[in-house]
Amino acid sequence: MNDESKLIEEFDTFADCYDEVITEHLGYCAHTIIPTMMSQYITNKTPEILDLGCGTGISSSLFFEKGYNVAGIDLSFGMIEQARLRPFKRLYCQSLELPLHLKENEFDAVVMLGVLEFINNTAQLLSRIYTVLKPDGVLGVTFPMNIPTIDTELIVKAYSEQEIQTLIKNAGFTILKSESFLGYDSSEYTIDYTGYVLAKA
Repeated sequence: MNDESKLIEEFDTFADCYDEVITEHLGYCAHTIIPTMMSQYITNKTPEILDLGCGTGISSSLFFEKGYNVAGIDLSFGMIEQARLRPFKRLYCQSLELPLHLKENEFDAVVMLGVLEFINNTAQLLSRIYTVLKPDGVLGVTFPMNIPTIDTELIVKAYSEQEIQTLIKNAGFTILKSESFLGYDSSEYTIDYTGYVLAKA
């Protein structure tokens, strides 16, 4: 189980250079792939978007360009401070392991990228996301498929295809679309993602 104080320390440390590191040095592209996949399923003209584990807000760049209303939640205060530089309507600093103090059926879409590798109780979080989504809402999410051995104090999870299918079904979602792609690529390790767009069943 992850010690969240270590997660906070890790992400606070490089919050001010996070976007540059992941895009220019690690080849990260989930922030363009998943929101693009989600766009065709967001039918509201002025949708309410929730970005969970929002970090600096890079995950919602496409939504900002479209003028959508975006709320963000992140564990790291350093990341939240960077996120304030983007046009979020609301920002909250809290653990995603705790209840989301949000209204039921509030959001047209939830985006959650690069988060589930650090979550202790994935099933619980997916259930909470289901609750805050509108009946026709969608979830865009990445699941890491492999986690190489790297020198870190953090516990980083990977998911098998069977685990993912079970988690999705048990949370009450159905799969609209999926795509596998490179998550991160450094000189020391490579992580692959499968991205999903999910709908409330």
